[in-house]
Amino acid sequence: MEKAKLFFSTKTREFIANAYASHIKWDVWEKISEGFECKTIAEFYKECSTEELLEITKWTHTIYGKEICDLVDQAIDDAIAQEETDLGNVNWILIHESYASPGTLWATLTLDDPYQKEKRRIYKMRKNSIHN
Repeated sequence: MEKAKLFFSTKTREFIANAYASHIKWDVWEKISEGFECKTIAEFYKECSTEELLEITKWTHTIYGKEICDLVDQAIDDAIAQEETDLGNVNWILIHESYASPGTLWATLTLDDPYQKEKRRIYKMRKNSIHN
């Protein structure tokens, strides 16, 4: 753990944020592949047992820093809401730091099914037209 802390202590915030995003995506993917259901990072943490939560956050908060972890989690959840998707459809996450507003992070998501949002909209329209 000390080697990891030393390594990340010399990196930029954006580099650290992306490393954490990759880490949390892997943790979430592992759980989803075991049948775990969650749409956002916030739901992921709510569904974890106390032991799992401690295991995840102890390492990530120590290595990356709690502040960065919280900002990245929020950026990912905001991007998920904007895309109207869920973590199970996210293939890759890229975190950016705003140059106009230093300290602000935002996420770009690469989706497994980029048309999921449109498919949901069409499904809702069809469902509503059948019931009307």
